[in-house]
Amino acid sequence: MNNVEMTRYSPQSDKLLEDSAERASLYRQLDAAARGTIVDLSKVAYISMEGLNILVMAQRRAQKSGKTLAITGIHNDNVINTFRTKKLDSFLEIYETPEKAEESITRRDRNL
Repeated sequence: MNNVEMTRYSPQSDKLLEDSAERASLYRQLDAAARGTIVDLSKVAYISMEGLNILVMAQRRAQKSGKTLAITGIHNDNVINTFRTKKLDSFLEIYETPEKAEESITRRDRNL
């Protein structure tokens, strides 16, 4: 991934982060990344309230440590509607693809 020093995380299950191992994996990646983590949801067909809460907590964790949590690949209508209903599309950094997220974050960081 160029020199952005970000990691990518793709959940292994349709039900994002309901499994404590999935949650721990996301947090480990976020903590280990120098700049942040890109979460690719392109394979996720359903996201529970618990999954949304984990993403919100991960976003807060990233902010506290000066990192970025970027969400990408939200193409499933159920997932899109869930994000919009809970107004998370205005709270989380959401991009169409991991590449667009990386490009935007790199451009933003250069301007700091």
